[in-house]
Amino acid sequence: MSGTDAARLVSRIGLVTRAWPGQGDEGLRVVNPDAAGVPIYWIFNTADEMPALLPQVPADRPFAGMRSLNQLTSLEDRRATRLPDLLATHYADRLIAQFGRRPCVLGGNCQAADIAWRVAERLLQAGVALRQFLTLDAAWFLPLAAPVRMIFGRQSNLNPALAVRPNLLQRMEHCWSYAFPGHERVEIPGAHGQYFQPQHVGALAGAILRPAPEFAVTGPMTLDWKVRAGRGRVRFYGPDPAPAGGDDCLVLPLRRLPGESLRRQTAIWREATGIYDPASGAGRGPEFRLRPTGPERGDLVPVLCRRGQGPLGWPLAAQPGFALEPHGIAGTEDHG
Repeated sequence: MSGTDAARLVSRIGLVTRAWPGQGDEGLRVVNPDAAGVPIYWIFNTADEMPALLPQVPADRPFAGMRSLNQLTSLEDRRATRLPDLLATHYADRLIAQFGRRPCVLGGNCQAADIAWRVAERLLQAGVALRQFLTLDAAWFLPLAAPVRMIFGRQSNLNPALAVRPNLLQRMEHCWSYAFPGHERVEIPGAHGQYFQPQHVGALAGAILRPAPEFAVTGPMTLDWKVRAGRGRVRFYGPDPAPAGGDDCLVLPLRRLPGESLRRQTAIWREATGIYDPASGAGRGPEFRLRPTGPERGDLVPVLCRRGQGPLGWPLAAQPGFALEPHGIAGTEDHG
């Protein structure tokens, strides 16, 4: 994906957001830029969403609206190219140019959460004080060094509280308690796709505007992992020495695709979390049994997280990865 392709995409986004309120160009529309409150950055999926939400935002809060790739590119293109990462870099650079590194909140609804997470990671790496990351109808599992608020409609088919699968929400809550310094799950009226309608948009705005909790910022740390893998089995060792408080840690295994900053949690790993035992010694470590569904590509990135603190290794871009193969990890000892 060339810089020319990215520039064309940004130009196209600028055309579809030109009618949005506010000022700005290249896909970023800003309202109340000089207001003293904590800025709100939100990534939308359709043309009518920002005009619907904006009247609910108080005048003392700067607001920056951006657009996702929904209806602009195919899902296949988004998965096969670096467009999401290139767009996230563009948005992060523009936000810093406009607002500096002042405290802010950032979010996106449904597909837009995918772009918003990438923007959030870039802002954090640049030293921006991200107070909270918000998602709407998007259960989020990728670790982040900021509190997360997940908003779901009470009648939404994407609300995990309505899932028929036993214990699904409990398993999600367990993962969330480690993946972020703090997390909230908030319900608002409506079903998927209805939140920007007049009868629901006030509740959505209330969930976005609710004050974010304070949290301790995780400093940069790169963790040194070692791994052994065999057919359908993988075991991680380290880091050594174990971080203080490691007995309350969990390993979240993620996937990093070539050329991407996003670490997608694959279906075969989604529930494969392992307790990190700091007393296990050099010959032991958390073990994950794979359920291969087909050839994988990219790297497996084990992210060590502590309950109530989030990822200990940060930024995620600096964490080591291990090349995936259909039934294990390349270049490791087979003990299966």
